[in-house]
This record gives sequence, C-alpha cells and structure tokens, in this order.
Amino acid sequence: MNNCTCGCCSTKNSLFVVLKLKDFTPEKFQLWKDMQGALNNIFSDHGLFVDNIIYDEDNYTKSCTVSYETSKDFGKAIMSAEQYAISNGVIAELVSLKDNEDNIINFSMHKANKLMDKADISIEKLKHL
Repeated sequence: MNNCTCGCCSTKNSLFVVLKLKDFTPEKFQLWKDMQGALNNIFSDHGLFVDNIIYDEDNYTKSCTVSYETSKDFGKAIMSAEQYAISNGVIAELVSLKDNEDNIINFSMHKANKLMDKADISIEKLKHL
C-alpha cells in the first residue's frame, strides 16, 4: 500500500461505469452534472475514488472510472449516491460495467435477453393449451 493521499493508489479494483439519465431534460442533466461534487464526497466517504468523468449530452450518459477496495464498499457507495440523486430528482440507470480484464456487462442487453426468454416461455405455454 502506498502512502499517497490521492485516494486511488491503494485501491485494488477498478471498473469503467456508464450511467444513463432516465427521463432526460436539459435541466435534469445539468443538475446531474452540478451534483458531482456531492456525489464524489459520498463515494469518498465509502472509500471509492471516481476519475475520468465524461458527460455525453447526446446520449444522456455519464461514464467514469471507479476504484474501490471491496465490492461491499462499492455497493454501499452506489446505494448512498443513488439515494442522494433520487432525493434531488435525478434518476440514472446503470448501462454497463467493464472491469480490468475487459469483461463487459451490458445491462440493456441483459434486460432484453431476459424479456426474450420470458416471451419464449410464454409461447411454449400457449402451444400446450
């Protein structure tokens, strides 16, 4: 462990995260950007370090790199940040995660695949009626 005080050198895990603003309006997007300092404080309180933040106004997304010690810390920080954002009228959904080994979890495709699986099951049930 380093004696550095930046908050990122001693962490073990890193994720590239993409979030998308739900119910987009230009005002909500600006509010989301304006609350970044408060969100960084929440993350820091839970031992997370957020870096390389990029807002994409065309796709209503925010991408960033999140460094953390444990998945428990990560989970607590995300829940606290989400509660803060929702209390301020901003709702964002997780679109994808990419870890250090370039394993990508695309949550939009995951939801679509689950819906297709349910549709297939429903079709099979209808065939047996």
